[in-house]
Amino acid sequence: MSNISSNIKKEFVEISKLRKRVLLISGMESFKILDSIFSLKTILAKGAEYKIVYKNNDLISKNDISNYSRGLDLFLPEIIIGLGGGSVIDLAKLLIYYNYLKFRSKFKFIAIPTTCGSGSESTNFAVIYDKGIKTSINSNLIATDKIVHDPKGLKFLPKKALWSSISDSFCQSIESLWSINANSLSKNHAVKSIKLIVKSLQNPETPNFKNLLEASYHSGCAINISKTTGPHSFSYFLSSEHSVPHGLAVLFTMKEFLKINLKDNKTNSIFYEQLEGVYKDINQISLMLDLILEKSNFNFNLNKNSFKNCHKHINHERLSNNPVKISPKNYEEIYINSLKLHDKQNY
Repeated sequence: MSNISSNIKKEFVEISKLRKRVLLISGMESFKILDSIFSLKTILAKGAEYKIVYKNNDLISKNDISNYSRGLDLFLPEIIIGLGGGSVIDLAKLLIYYNYLKFRSKFKFIAIPTTCGSGSESTNFAVIYDKGIKTSINSNLIATDKIVHDPKGLKFLPKKALWSSISDSFCQSIESLWSINANSLSKNHAVKSIKLIVKSLQNPETPNFKNLLEASYHSGCAINISKTTGPHSFSYFLSSEHSVPHGLAVLFTMKEFLKINLKDNKTNSIFYEQLEGVYKDINQISLMLDLILEKSNFNFNLNKNSFKNCHKHINHERLSNNPVKISPKNYEEIYINSLKLHDKQNY
């Protein structure tokens, strides 16, 4: 984990001393909280010119980019900071991609995650929606130059956001192990992430934020190589059409994909061998998924009719990484079977 520091306020003080032009991308509400704790605006004001772009939508669409980019053609930053959750860091990457790619050698990109889910700080792609359909951009030029992992940034997360983040990190790592693109390096990162999450949640009432940030980083490193699979492919429909937080949308179908993928003998044997005894069967993994969902205090509030228009939202790029091929005729069935697993009392 090279070029990773651990103190948000110290990082801003050092940036201010450099007296460079700074572009800061953050969520408005989360920035208010962090600014009240660390006095970030005051620190920046002591340095050179700065501009703040606030992310104001849960999902970033192509139509949003022009609004977020307004005025950036007149502002060439020397430092770009993405401060927030995975989608905020993705927005920073997208603004680099659409506005500053030809100037990439002229600025440094610093990612400061305040959630512990996507590991966006360690990937070279970013999610963007086009007419409600999830797509992504990919470029080595949007990779970070520096990362700040400050556990204090996680302390004020609402329960739903915290546990949705944990869910995303955990599910990404599980998916990375069985992805058809997995290699020894991605598997190593995935197992490190899973072990850190298990260790972090030994007492679920007081999660270890430092370990969770590190786990998220490793999950990002893993999927940067392997990419995600079935559960992520099916998650985007739930987020865009039913407003299910991303990490919990991934969790929704994870049990069903565990059943589907681990029926394949080759995938099964490699999967548990790579896990090094952390989990020995589906039931043990399911207990972790149940714990995450319980702690999030989130109810899916879905029914059998919620999945009628799912087909056009399935991300086929992600689904193509799944070790077991999934037929379009089974898409709706996978959602319904997943609902049964989460809503047993109504079946």
